[in-house]
Amino acid sequence: MDMWNWLHDCYKEGSLSIEDLERVLFDDAAAKIFWEEWSIDSRDFIEYVRNEVYPFLQYVKKREAKACKA
Repeated sequence: MDMWNWLHDCYKEGSLSIEDLERVLFDDAAAKIFWEEWSIDSRDFIEYVRNEVYPFLQYVKKREAKACKA
């Protein structure tokens, strides 16, 4: 499973919030927790997590903004 799908599933089930996703962008410890929960090899770089979380966060925000306008 790629990280995008994992993030989507966690967000959809309510185990992740927008605040959790935003925290990952600035907090190394939060990014490391995401990586350790998703990755088989937790020694990989935190930047990978941030690179996956950022576009997903933008997608969620746009989707929710669109839903509020409807």
